[in-house]
Amino acid sequence: MQSNKRPETMERITTKALADAFIQEQIADVRQQVGNKKVLLALSGGVDSSVVAALLIKAIGKQLVCVHV
Repeated sequence: MQSNKRPETMERITTKALADAFIQEQIADVRQQVGNKKVLLALSGGVDSSVVAALLIKAIGKQLVCVHV
């Protein structure tokens, strides 16, 4: 009979861990592409542009300039 118990050394990969890793990868990519330049983002107020704004704030902070359209 096989046990369903996981080995002690096996890490549990969660959806949150995968999402966090993806976000950190995107932040690093944005920082590399932007450098010390500014970014202008047109915000519509919808979910998509709001999520992009949140990610850009984490990545580049005050280098982001948002305009509501």
